[in-house]
Amino acid sequence: MRMLQETNTTDSTVLRVQQQEVVAIIQMVTGVLSFLGSSSTFVAMVYRRKMIQFGMIPLFQLSIADMFASLGVVLSSSLFLVHADEVIPSSNICSIMTMLVTSFYTVTFCLTVTFAIDKLRELSPHDRMDNVLVVSYVTSWTIYLPIFIDTFVNLPGANPLIPLASGCNHHNYGCLLTMRLVNDSCVFLNEGEKKTRNVTKAYFLTVLLASSLLLVISYVLISKRLHQRHSDRGVVTDAQYKEAKRTRRRGIMHCLVFAICWLPTAILGFVTYADHVDVTTWPVFFLYIWQALLSPSQGLANSIVYGWSRTSFKRYIGVGRINTSKTTPIVKWDHRGSYNTFSGSELGFESSDREPDIINRTPVS
Repeated sequence: MRMLQETNTTDSTVLRVQQQEVVAIIQMVTGVLSFLGSSSTFVAMVYRRKMIQFGMIPLFQLSIADMFASLGVVLSSSLFLVHADEVIPSSNICSIMTMLVTSFYTVTFCLTVTFAIDKLRELSPHDRMDNVLVVSYVTSWTIYLPIFIDTFVNLPGANPLIPLASGCNHHNYGCLLTMRLVNDSCVFLNEGEKKTRNVTKAYFLTVLLASSLLLVISYVLISKRLHQRHSDRGVVTDAQYKEAKRTRRRGIMHCLVFAICWLPTAILGFVTYADHVDVTTWPVFFLYIWQALLSPSQGLANSIVYGWSRTSFKRYIGVGRINTSKTTPIVKWDHRGSYNTFSGSELGFESSDREPDIINRTPVS
């Protein structure tokens, strides 16, 4: 691979060339790993024809969004690491790639919340949770529309290779997927591109923070709903107590994974709004490194946390030897007129003890 010039920029609003290359290479590697992880759950569900199986729909859609987001990261980083003047006839390609990657990541944020809402619906006797779930799915796959529209409205003209700003080394700097300063001299070559980048960043951070808050709220409600269900039966058994404890732990783990993957990006996003920030210094560059390591790794993390670490997922796709006697059954009355029995592992945890046969199987009204 032909490397970029070794000349460093003297502009403190832009990472040095070597720093840019390090970030791009890390992003490409983590993007490949995420693509392999998310595609593994996708292929497993397709091969076993479990795409629309009870409890698998949120994970199936999340895997698709993670696959496209990871693929976009890999392609965009690859385009950055080659000479744009030899490969890309216009800066529009980088703008479109940035828009697509950002869009798919916002979809994954919403689908992560949808996964939690789906589990909350399983514990809810009310029909309105079905409506909430439908709204969540629709929102997840339309959340990117403002980014999509704004990008195409403000795309630069077809004039290839617009003049470079002072200190910029190549024309595909826009393909480097990082949070940029509001006065970044290498990418904001015209007012339309500047507006698009700023609007996209603000919208992305808003969706990220809102999804984080909704994710925490959803798992708090799941824990309370499960505790209420156990209390309604009168005596809370030891198995039910352990079940509720595992639910809390799994919810905390889901929230922590989300936070770990996106906290560096959120911090960097707000830092880049500040004036007079030297991005070439080690503290700021350290944030860029952590962003490149953690954010593109979301697809791999999701495939493990929501897929391969869940007993219910492995049971559905027929992987390994699953002992179903170690799951705690919960009986829910399906409003369509039948019992809908699911286990504690459906919520992402397993119970080490089988609950005695004293469960009240009266339909939940």
